[in-house]
Amino acid sequence: EFRKLQQLKKELGELSTQDEKKYKQLKRSTERELLMAADVICTTCVGAGDARLNGFRFTKVLVDECTQATEPECLIPIAMGAKQLVLVGDHCQLGPVVMCKKAAKAGLQQSLFERMVNLGVKPVRLQVQYRMHP
Repeated sequence: EFRKLQQLKKELGELSTQDEKKYKQLKRSTERELLMAADVICTTCVGAGDARLNGFRFTKVLVDECTQATEPECLIPIAMGAKQLVLVGDHCQLGPVVMCKKAAKAGLQQSLFERMVNLGVKPVRLQVQYRMHP
């Protein structure tokens, strides 16, 4: 039924109010089923706060390029129930982009990773990497 409504929407450009309501309900249901069946869910930090993920608890969270995210951005996936957290990044590279001067002055230009390093948490340096040529 979902595919039928999807095809109808593609052909007509829009659906009747009743069909649109049914389409959205089926889409939400399908998304929920897929998310519940997944072993791993990849998203941005801000995407972790999407309403479709309400009710999910992510006990293991990996934030890649975390030094480019502001601290509040990093807190979103952490707040989803993290018991284990891995922050991946290089605090000596590009930091968060903060356009507002007041926000930057208030400290939002410092990433969570950099703050933790400055507080004495010892980062683990990778000895081998496979992301780029040596």
